[in-house]
Amino acid sequence: MRSPPTQEQLRLIPGLNQTENIPTQNKIIHLHFFISASLLPCSNYPIQTFIRNTELQIVPRPYHWYVAEYDPEQDLFFGFVHSGNWDEGVWENFGFEELQAFRLSNAKVHRDEEWVPTIFSKIPKED
Repeated sequence: MRSPPTQEQLRLIPGLNQTENIPTQNKIIHLHFFISASLLPCSNYPIQTFIRNTELQIVPRPYHWYVAEYDPEQDLFFGFVHSGNWDEGVWENFGFEELQAFRLSNAKVHRDEEWVPTIFSKIPKED
């Protein structure tokens, strides 16, 4: 993983299930991790197609993990995950260790170093 979060950043994230009474749209997203499509080769990955000027372009999907909760004892996050289609994203648990080890080709997961805690409904819905 490139730019893993600091212990201080992890400490500030609510524990698992501590935001369960907060509506999804109002949950604060404390961290954002991603693998940018620009880092991936155009083969051996889930793809989405775009048609522009009658040319078919194959573009690898980006992957995004948005963190709302964290349990340091289990090293487990809870948040919103999507792989190129915001509308097909899901709220789920994912392990920090697995996230650190996740690779597509040689592309590693990056922490968005410019991310500031943001209410989920305010996140731009870019794929």
